[in-house]
Amino acid sequence: MKNKIFSEMMTHIPLSTHIDPQNILVITDDIESMKKETNKHKLNVDFKTTLPKESNEKYDVIIICANIDENFTQNIDNILEQTAGIVVFVADDIEKDLKTIYDKFWITMPYRFGHTHAIFASKKSHPQANIKLAVSDMLEGMDYYSTEIHNASFVYGASMTKKLTGLAKR
Repeated sequence: MKNKIFSEMMTHIPLSTHIDPQNILVITDDIESMKKETNKHKLNVDFKTTLPKESNEKYDVIIICANIDENFTQNIDNILEQTAGIVVFVADDIEKDLKTIYDKFWITMPYRFGHTHAIFASKKSHPQANIKLAVSDMLEGMDYYSTEIHNASFVYGASMTKKLTGLAKR
């Protein structure tokens, strides 16, 4: 069940937010779990185990099922569509990860599900204001993800919200 919840939350948060995702890149060691969820959107999805340094095409959404490394900020501009691109990735250190990506994105927001924290980073779309209900409400076979969970996952307690003020761009 843990992999199913992880796959749902890493997949459906960005794909229910992006205005018109066409090309998706998923960086994961668990391709089968992620494939089950991304297939629900009927999109062009590439699966890789590492973030490429360059690509012949730009991706609208990049889902990284791991922590980012020092190469992330150097490589992301080479593969992410620059007008409306979205990236989500696992965060071990929310403050450090927000500082790492702060200058590259218009919106940078942490979200959580269970004991996992992730970062939503976008060039244009806000994960709560721009959620596409026609997508998020119509997904079938969900064990955890729903429109309500989508929105609630971005809510943190008062002390954490205060701690992230100035780092998270909402």
